[in-house]
Amino acid sequence: MENLSECVVIVSSGKCAWGKCIFCPFGGKEKPKLSVEDLKSIVLKRIESKKKKKGGIEVLKFFNSGSFFDEKQIPVEFREELFKICKKYGIKKLIVESAPAFLTEKNLREFSHLCKKYNIQGSVAIGLEIWDDEILEKIKKPFRVKDYIEKCELCKKFGISVRTYLMVNLPFVKNIKESLMLSIKNVAKYSESIALINAYARPNTEFFEIWLKGQWKPLSKKEFYGIVEEVKKRFEGLEIDSYFDDYITLPIPGKEKREFLRGVGIDYLLHPYFNVWHDYIIKIYEKPKIKKYLLFLPCSYKKPYSKSATHKAIINSLLKLKEYPQLHQVMISNAGVIPREFENYYPFNAYDWEEWKETEKVKEYYYKITHERILNYLKAHKYEKYFVYLKPDSLSYKAVMDAGKKLNIEIVDCVNKDIYEEFKDLKNRALLNALVKKIKESLRDGNEKI
Repeated sequence: MENLSECVVIVSSGKCAWGKCIFCPFGGKEKPKLSVEDLKSIVLKRIESKKKKKGGIEVLKFFNSGSFFDEKQIPVEFREELFKICKKYGIKKLIVESAPAFLTEKNLREFSHLCKKYNIQGSVAIGLEIWDDEILEKIKKPFRVKDYIEKCELCKKFGISVRTYLMVNLPFVKNIKESLMLSIKNVAKYSESIALINAYARPNTEFFEIWLKGQWKPLSKKEFYGIVEEVKKRFEGLEIDSYFDDYITLPIPGKEKREFLRGVGIDYLLHPYFNVWHDYIIKIYEKPKIKKYLLFLPCSYKKPYSKSATHKAIINSLLKLKEYPQLHQVMISNAGVIPREFENYYPFNAYDWEEWKETEKVKEYYYKITHERILNYLKAHKYEKYFVYLKPDSLSYKAVMDAGKKLNIEIVDCVNKDIYEEFKDLKNRALLNALVKKIKESLRDGNEKI
C-alpha cells in the first residue's frame, strides 16, 4: 500500500549476505551485481512514472533484496547518486533497508553526512519481525533483540531515524495479538515508525513447507486488518503502517517439486497441495468483481477442464447468455472448489481421481471433505444468485445442495432430472438447453437487470 506522496523503488539484487530466513525466497543463486547506472535508471524510471500519476513526491523508499549498505549488492558509489536524485526531485525523506550487520559506524556516519549535505531526512528500515529471541531463532533470523537495540541506538547517535518491520502471524507464535502487542510496546522505544507486514508463506521457502504440513495458516484480509485496528487503538499516536498483500503469491511449488497426483483416498482428498490452495481460495483470494452469479460445475478427466468435451459443450451453451461474463464457473472436485481462472495452475492441471476405485469409506470421506470445502467457499464469497449443474446422483451434487441448505442459500438446480435419467450425459444438447433456460428464468424471476 503506497501513499500518494511516497515513491517505492524495489530492486532485485539477488541473495542477501544471510539468505537463510525461513520466509526468504531470495536464498538461491547469486544475481549479477547491478551497476550504478543500472540502479540510477531504475530509480529515475520509477520516480517519473510516479510523478505522472500522482504529482509531487515527498518520500522515497529504496528497497533491495538484502541491505542497502551491503557493498556486494549495492555499489558504494550509488549512495550519493541516490541522494542527488532525491535533491533533484525535491524529495524530503529517504528510507533504505538494512540488516543490523551492515549498520556500522562507518556506514551510518557516511549516510548521516549525505543527509546533512543534501538536506534530506534519512531513515533506516530494519526487519526485526518479532520481539522474541526464541521465535527469531526458529525463523532463522541472523540477529537477536539485543542486536536490534544496539543498532537502533547507533542510528540515533548519528541522527538517523529507524523504521521497524514486524510480521503478523508468524509460525510458532502461540498468541498473535499478545505477541504483536508486546513487540510494538518494546519497538516503540527505539523506532519512530512501525510497519506491520502480513506474514505469508511463499513457495520454495521453508515457510511454505510448514504450511504444507498444516502447521500454519494464512490470515484473511479481514482477520489481518481486524488485528491491526485493535493494535492502532492501543498505540494511538504511534506511526503504524500496515501491508496485507505485499508478499502474497499463488501457492504453486517449484517445477522440481511437482508430480502428477493420480489416486483415490484420503491422501488424494487432503493432499498438502490441495489444502494450501483451499486456504488461499478461502482466506486470500477475492472473486472478480464482475462475477455476480455462481455456477457449480463438475471436474473432468481432461485438464484443464475447459479442454474437455463436457466443458467445451457447457461453455458454448453458456455463451448464449448475455450474463455470461458475470457468471462465475467453479468446479467441484477431490482437489477442492476451483474457480475457472485457476484451472490451468498446478495441481489442478495435474491430477486424476480414479473414481472406479472408490470404496464406501472413500465416498464417505469425499462427501464430508467436499461438503466442508463448499461451506467454507460459500461463507467466504458472496453472489447474487447460485446455480449448480452437476450429476444429480453424485456426491458433489449432494455436498453442494446440503451446503446451501445449511447456510440458507437457495442454489438453483439446473439439471432437468427427466432428461438426465434418459441420457445421463451433461454434454447432451437437451440438458444444456435446459441449463441455459433455467439460468435465464431464474435471473428474470429475480428481477435482475438484463
